[in-house]
Amino acid sequence: MDSGNTVTPAGFGPGADIEKLYDDFLNSIAAAHPKVNKNLLVKIMALERKFPDSLPHVHLEIAFKEGIDIEHPKYDISEKHHVQVAIHRWEKTKLIVTGLMNVSTVTEIASHQSVISIIGSASAAYY
Repeated sequence: MDSGNTVTPAGFGPGADIEKLYDDFLNSIAAAHPKVNKNLLVKIMALERKFPDSLPHVHLEIAFKEGIDIEHPKYDISEKHHVQVAIHRWEKTKLIVTGLMNVSTVTEIASHQSVISIIGSASAAYY
């Protein structure tokens, strides 16, 4: 009798189809929004669904192309999305953005032509 403690290699066994579906899902997210970390988008979406009456608290690090006047996107993001925005302490082509955001907000920010990448974290905590 199987105790349930046996280890099945990834890609094999009864859960292999679920793993493939999940991998396909993540790859679809990455293809649709290549500038944003796919796991961040999934986390934000999961929090949106778990707590539909409130937005997730999101912390982003946004990398911009060299030569951009970082003050412009800093001002635009702050004014449009009502979040806190600061220039990265050491890397002056990055912004740190913190506030209540959903997936649409993050993907809208990522759609700006000067954005290279967005990484970050999301939680249900408000502080």
